[in-house]
Amino acid sequence: MAALVAKSTRPKTQPRETPIRVKEEVISLRKETGLCAQKLHWRLEKQGLSVPVSTIGKILKDAGLVRKYRKKKIKYQYLRAERQPGELLEIDVKYVPGSVANKQYFQYTAIDTASRWRYLAIYEEQSSFHSVKFLKVVIERFPHNIEAIKTDNHSTFTNYYLGTNKRSDMSVKRLHFLDRFCADNNIVHYLIDPEKLALIRPEQLKTGAAFIDFGYGSVKTASGSTLSGDLNTQNELELEKLSFYTPTPGGTGPILVAEIFKNFYVLTSNLVDTF
Repeated sequence: MAALVAKSTRPKTQPRETPIRVKEEVISLRKETGLCAQKLHWRLEKQGLSVPVSTIGKILKDAGLVRKYRKKKIKYQYLRAERQPGELLEIDVKYVPGSVANKQYFQYTAIDTASRWRYLAIYEEQSSFHSVKFLKVVIERFPHNIEAIKTDNHSTFTNYYLGTNKRSDMSVKRLHFLDRFCADNNIVHYLIDPEKLALIRPEQLKTGAAFIDFGYGSVKTASGSTLSGDLNTQNELELEKLSFYTPTPGGTGPILVAEIFKNFYVLTSNLVDTF
């Protein structure tokens, strides 16, 4: 039965192990002088012993002669952005597994990010026509007003990233059927974009709309990088349809600075009143 007891598999000997006399010399010097591993390395070299600094550090650690530093554990608190029902719906399409009567079908899915309300529909094709048809049904069935939707960059939902539909100034020649429908119904169409900026295009907004842009960040362009907000301002002709929009930079920055100083003033006033 003793042979069945689990034992350590650590090797009992190591050909390249540091000799015991060297370990004892390192420990003895540490206790006498209190020098660090680097200075002990220099001291031993004068005595004719070549011991690497890392080896000395390991010997001191095994002997419990290393100061234990108190490490502060950072606790992150993740805050979930509270949305209202209808503020953003995510729409996607996927293949239905298998086939029915040797025919492939596609499932459209819409999920409200706030209430988690969802609606599914099966179609024989995935196309811009069926995307608009599905969104019309979602608008009828969803109990709240839909402000925005988010989709991927597939041609079923957009043609913004297709090179054949771009002019030399990177504007779209012909607006996608779904984008036109969203613009007519005052629905913002977001796209999954790795840059996370310049997501909203003017052609997605209604004519005469006003856009206050609080987004801010760097976006890569053909000439390098530039500062941009949430509104894509590359196509100046499409910007003329808006009644006004705030530029980035130089738009809402002063408002943010003023609000920060306002909050700081209110906070300091409350602290003075408490004392």
